[in-house]
Amino acid sequence: MRKHLFSAVVLAVSLAASVQAQEYGYVAKRPVIGGACPVCPWGALAEKVKAAMAPSGYDVQVCYNCSGIDSVRIVSERRKPVPLTPQQAREMPQPPPAPVDFGVVNLDFFVDAYRGEGRYKADGPRPNLRLIATIEDPNYFLVATRRDAWITDLRQISERHLPVKILADDSIRSDMILDYYSLDRQSLASWGATRVGPDASNRDSYDVIITFANSLNNTPESNVWYELSQRSNLRFLQLPDDLLNSLAKASEWEIGDTPVGLFRGMDKPIKTIFTSGTVIYGRTDMPDQFAYDVAKAVDEHKRLLIFSILPFSYNPTVVWQARGVPLHPGAERYYRKKSYMPFASNATASAPTAPSAEALTQPPAEPAEPVRSAEVSPDGRVTFRLSAPKATEVLVNGDWANGHGMVMSKDAAGMWTLTTPPLGQELWTYAFSVDGVTMPDPGNPKVLRDITHYLNAVIVPGGTADFYLPVVIPHGSVTAVWYPSTGLKTLRRLLIYTPPGYEGSKESYPVLYLFHGGSADEEAWNVLGQTNVIMDNMIAAGKVKPMIVVMPNANWDERAVLDVGGPRPEGSENRPKGLPPGPQNYDRAENEIVNDVVSFIEKNYRAIPNREARAIAGLSMGGGIAINVGLKRLDKFAWVGQFSSGMFGGVGAYAPFDIEKISPGFLKNPAVTNKKLKLLYFSCGTQDPRHPFQTKAVEQLRGQQIKLTFHSFEGAHDWKVWRRSLVDFASELFR
Repeated sequence: MRKHLFSAVVLAVSLAASVQAQEYGYVAKRPVIGGACPVCPWGALAEKVKAAMAPSGYDVQVCYNCSGIDSVRIVSERRKPVPLTPQQAREMPQPPPAPVDFGVVNLDFFVDAYRGEGRYKADGPRPNLRLIATIEDPNYFLVATRRDAWITDLRQISERHLPVKILADDSIRSDMILDYYSLDRQSLASWGATRVGPDASNRDSYDVIITFANSLNNTPESNVWYELSQRSNLRFLQLPDDLLNSLAKASEWEIGDTPVGLFRGMDKPIKTIFTSGTVIYGRTDMPDQFAYDVAKAVDEHKRLLIFSILPFSYNPTVVWQARGVPLHPGAERYYRKKSYMPFASNATASAPTAPSAEALTQPPAEPAEPVRSAEVSPDGRVTFRLSAPKATEVLVNGDWANGHGMVMSKDAAGMWTLTTPPLGQELWTYAFSVDGVTMPDPGNPKVLRDITHYLNAVIVPGGTADFYLPVVIPHGSVTAVWYPSTGLKTLRRLLIYTPPGYEGSKESYPVLYLFHGGSADEEAWNVLGQTNVIMDNMIAAGKVKPMIVVMPNANWDERAVLDVGGPRPEGSENRPKGLPPGPQNYDRAENEIVNDVVSFIEKNYRAIPNREARAIAGLSMGGGIAINVGLKRLDKFAWVGQFSSGMFGGVGAYAPFDIEKISPGFLKNPAVTNKKLKLLYFSCGTQDPRHPFQTKAVEQLRGQQIKLTFHSFEGAHDWKVWRRSLVDFASELFR
């Protein structure tokens, strides 16, 4: 009897739990959102989501204690909230007794959890997380001292061993700032100083405060500034630029100015790091329609955001972005419909089904836009995407450090994604490997041909890399032309760049003759070297004098790149491509360049016909050509440059370098040679095996009183070095 009674009780409890579970969730239109306390940022935004969705028939249930570091874990793992303690229950409602369906959290927490980094490193990545919306709320990182402490620079603390009390949070940002000024915990303790957290219990006495701030509000997260700026006279400190740059890079934050008057005592803008973003997010198992409804409700009722304890705002250009974390397909559908997104960022795939009768009567749907890949974030991270549901392994093979064999992650929709660590400011190239087959990235329209294979390019802007970016400025023209070759007894092809305004002017210009390396062709400098883009940008910036750039094919037995020029003519040298020319080839190069190319250019273009207006340069094999022809024919060229040539050593197939054989008398009278040469320029990559031999050749020439410029660039025998060499060399020409 007791056994049957116990079974009945268990069954009743199970049925009650089942009924209770059915009262919540997407189907019941009572989804549970993880937030925080009602006056906390996450809880405040969760309340706005609840209010925004009510007109659509949703009764969103808010979990006010799904906060802290466990917040994302609760959503990702579809956990039920932990009941409130009696003390908590006096301050906020008990959480719903059902699994949490979606949540609100700080952008940094969300990104770290998705990647398995930072505070979530021990967890590993959580690839089931998906963005629904990023809501703006500026968050600044500030450093201040009490004015009566008379500290105007944190360096004074370590220099004078001041026994101060520092309130600092436990973030990497605080650690980096204090380490920068030699104020680590051990050093502070050695002279009686202390570092404690900015908790309420530590605020009665202090000298320095270092932590983040949202705005002038009384949220638990940032009321430290609200309280202390009202209670004390603060001096807000400006951190040096190099420290700000390091902080921004480590935190993935941006650099900007605070508004004047953000807090009492802030009487001028303070340049600091900041971030902006509280995210509404879910999981991959969230129904597309529900994600669409959330995105739509928040957008249509965005005015609710201004009635909050925090300065929330809705920005259509960033609402769908979260540092490369994938957007939920349902939310993406809404943002694409509203044209907030320029391209699809996370396309989905599904099995084909038979069309319904209703579908047959509807107009055909617009074709899906391609997946957008190679997205660059402000801190230099690059996110790659590829829709390949049937693939089992997708790799990114890039030319940055540790960029070969980077494994992409696949979601339930067959979308592969990867976000790199921050990359340097450069034009980087890469390709995908899909189940062992190399292919270009179809989501990136920038494709480059490198001899016989194709690569994608992605530019991380800044510094010299800004010269590689196409921008709206006056542009020059690049033309493929054919000239008569006396050596090959046929027409040969070259590319010629003419500067902006050439066609409509009568001005004559100096000319740079620019040669490619082994195995390449006349298109290499313009495609891989981005010569036309570089010249356009540098001319617009006033960094170079407008000039013509001529890019011949330096494989003297070819008419042109083989897909244009066809096979080599019968009776040609038939020298294997890539083999550097021996001494006998330089005679032929001299004849082709001086008698054919230069003559053709000066007859058909407005080129200034004197040696002071002619420069010759090249990379690798082309550098050898430039040195051998340019220095031999100083009657024709006054500006000579070589980038990464192997003629000085480091590779085979070259005879020992002997400048007197190339240009007899070159060293006998350095004063005469230096007068003839407007510029002799050498460059090489620091990781190139040719670099030590180039350095030795430079030392020997300088020892013979020959003036030359030698620059080393980070890199090996690659286009990163040669593009930078062109920027550097061109800026010195024709001055």
